[in-house]
Amino acid sequence: MWECLIRTTGGALEPAKSDWVKIVHKWKYGTSYLEKADSSDVLKMRDPNGETTALQQKEPTTARLLLGVWQSPVGDETKMKDTLKAAVVKWGQNITKSSMSTAEALTATKQTIGRSIRYPLAATAMNRRECKEIQVPLCKYRMGKLGVV
Repeated sequence: MWECLIRTTGGALEPAKSDWVKIVHKWKYGTSYLEKADSSDVLKMRDPNGETTALQQKEPTTARLLLGVWQSPVGDETKMKDTLKAAVVKWGQNITKSSMSTAEALTATKQTIGRSIRYPLAATAMNRRECKEIQVPLCKYRMGKLGVV
């Protein structure tokens, strides 16, 4: 239905960029979990040429990059946390080698890595511990560049 609505407005979905996840909640010992993918379930769509194509079914635990944010249907934030932490470490290693002043280091923190962290955080559900794992290396590199021991 979604594909048909987009097509009627002149748009099209690209099968190579499309997949799906079956959301079926199961309960065990009072805890909900999502049922694993079943290869017998098939979801099809029409491509821009009008031909029917079967879409790839993903596991509910698989994280996907959607508009710059890694998300999985089960809510696991590990991939996003690891991505942000790696970005902070790379930024920190680069800023450590630079010859910028203290004021420039503060501006760089707010305008570069700060923005890179702030955008995805609004779309995630990371807990305090996961956020701290990103904050610790950020503070280490930032404080070092500011001359704080």
